[in-house]
Amino acid sequence: MITPNKKELAGLRAMHPPGTRVELVQMDDVQAPPIGTRGTVVGVDDTGSLLMHWDNGSSLNVLWKVDKVRVLEKATFIVDNIQWDVDDDDEDLSLPKRVCIEEDDISEADIADWLSDHYGFCVKSFVLSDNN
Repeated sequence: MITPNKKELAGLRAMHPPGTRVELVQMDDVQAPPIGTRGTVVGVDDTGSLLMHWDNGSSLNVLWKVDKVRVLEKATFIVDNIQWDVDDDDEDLSLPKRVCIEEDDISEADIADWLSDHYGFCVKSFVLSDNN
């Protein structure tokens, strides 16, 4: 088994700090999660393996120079003109009209659910603004 030298190991740890979200690209193991499974890096051991918590419950490590993952970038969305689905009795609630969302694993299709989960109310409509 080939192991990384100290410089390579430091680089791996810098690229994959705990909490990094990744997606599985290749793993040749009968117990491997399906390709495309996403997970969270827990750490990097001295052999260069990524210690994982996969979203499907698996904890199989990603082996250095054998398996492949890609790091998921954080998505940023600015959500404007949010119209909340509230009763007339709730009109004076201080729900935001604008929110900046920076999350891993979120797409435009997930924004309404994200808003509902975080604020406890459904939304009728919103506008996505340019985040640049």
